Amino acid sequence: MTTLELIVRVSACTASLILAVALFRARHAGLASRLFGAALCVGVAAYLACSGSSPVCSVGWLSPVALLAVEVPFFFWGWTTSIMEDDFALSPIGITGGLLLLAIGIVGISTASPAFHAATVTLHSILGIGFVVVALVTVVRGWRQDLVEARRRL
Repeated sequence: MTTLELIVRVSACTASLILAVALFRARHAGLASRLFGAALCVGVAAYLACSGSSPVCSVGWLSPVALLAVEVPFFFWGWTTSIMEDDFALSPIGITGGLLLLAIGIVGISTASPAFHAATVTLHSILGIGFVVVALVTVVRGWRQDLVEARRRL
């Protein structure tokens, strides 16, 4: 890892963690959006730490950090949906998808076979894209009829 890459990654991780604290402390927001927003920022910081050219998260005790990074699509879906829907509640399908992402991540991190690792990365990517698409559909579906001006601008 070059010095410049290290500086950029540490700066981005720090900014993401500061944003996580700010989102968690945002008293005007609902509890679900605060929790999912903070989790999303922590997950992004974990992803930035684990995805560099140096294998930082391959050390055994840092595996929980890698698992946070694996859950970023679920956190994004939860944060977006909790903001855009007034009556947000975690659905069994959403919980199952989040647990499936986590299970695929655990298998992918712990496997030694390159072919099996490629399969878990592919499955995780497909499921992650599904979460992002559902979140974007939620935003677009209710945008025109939304009466909360702040949410429309967001």
